[in-house]
Amino acid sequence: KKIKGAHGREGDDKGQIIEERRTPAKDGIGLTTFLSLQNYFIECRPSEKLVQLSRIISQEVSNNQSSHFIVYFATCACVDYFYKILPALIKCRATFHSLHGNLSPSARTKTLAAFASAAPSSSSPSILLATDVAARGLDLPTVDVVIQFDPPTDTKTFSHRCGRTARAGKAGRAWVLLAGREVDFVDFLAVRKIPLKKQAYITAESSEDVPAGDIPTEDPYVTLYLEQIRKTIVCDRALHDQSIKAFVSFIRAYSKHEASYIFRVKDLDLIGVARSYGLLRLPKMPELKQVDKESWQDAEISWDSFSYADPGQEAKRLAALDKVRTEKAERDKDAPRSDIVTKKRNTAWSHQAERKADRERRRDKKKLKKKWLASQAASDETPKEQIIGKRHREEPDEMADAGTDIDDWRELAREEKMAKRVRKGLVSQKEFDDEFADLGQ
Repeated sequence: KKIKGAHGREGDDKGQIIEERRTPAKDGIGLTTFLSLQNYFIECRPSEKLVQLSRIISQEVSNNQSSHFIVYFATCACVDYFYKILPALIKCRATFHSLHGNLSPSARTKTLAAFASAAPSSSSPSILLATDVAARGLDLPTVDVVIQFDPPTDTKTFSHRCGRTARAGKAGRAWVLLAGREVDFVDFLAVRKIPLKKQAYITAESSEDVPAGDIPTEDPYVTLYLEQIRKTIVCDRALHDQSIKAFVSFIRAYSKHEASYIFRVKDLDLIGVARSYGLLRLPKMPELKQVDKESWQDAEISWDSFSYADPGQEAKRLAALDKVRTEKAERDKDAPRSDIVTKKRNTAWSHQAERKADRERRRDKKKLKKKWLASQAASDETPKEQIIGKRHREEPDEMADAGTDIDDWRELAREEKMAKRVRKGLVSQKEFDDEFADLGQ
């Protein structure tokens, strides 16, 4: 006989507590469904997640004749991007559906109806790519497999995701892909009564499973997938834009995970993630500044001729490109100062910091010089006379010709200052010659 304990947990009549499990009973499905649900996780590198996703789908179709899948991603941008990319990577003849919060209510209703009404067929499975908008409140009894490509931001959402399968007395399987330190998430879920069983890394042969830790090098199929994705992206620049948007949105979402001591951006292999997304080049973002990019190589492509498939977008791009070229040509006419400004703009941040430090040191030296001149004001000679005397000692012939009149000294000082500006490129040599032509006569 089972009774409710003091905390609402089930126990026997002797007060002994029976283990509480939250998947998916807390989702209102019941213990019978829980017993028919199998929760797995696979440990792999971030660059291998897309390879494992493809192999999980192939294995489920061939071994269990699964016909309906839900694949969860972290953001709407990720769903939009992989909706365009996955059809070229999945071996079976699958039908893909996209569902996320940025779609209109009518589009969401249409997508759900199409997915739910699809005939069960392992030869032509239906795959729904979704965010957490499809994690709860949806009754889809035909779902055989749930795959969490990106772990959710909290444990409740994890439970709701898994609860989309194994409904109405049917068996179901839920998978989650974890990389590196993310494996600690399994213990985090165990504390919250959500058990996961480790599944071996799925190799290319599918029949042979190998633990991820036993694979010394990256799966060779990662490079093949990267090349295949890039071939798809270069057909339309819009796909490249979507890939960058998806990558950046994933990193932002990852940094806001509830278990921040497990899911930390600084521990994440960002280059591996970029390879999994098939990026043509890395975006400019703060998280990538300190990353070792030795293993990364941009795609060889002419960016000026890389076009959009949509004529309207391509026309806008070409107009913007012409505007940039025109502005550059106008700047080139204003040499040499515009060249210096352009060079400064393109200078690395570290070099700019060094220049700033040099300016501060020169500023400090000027302050010390002013203090020294002030301390010499009480002497027999004025500071200007001391400087003129110093110039007499260093350049007696020149000063003798120029005289020691204070106006002459000022004119020579102005000439020397102007000469420095010429050397720095701030003033042209012609302007200098015109200004001081009389001094050279």
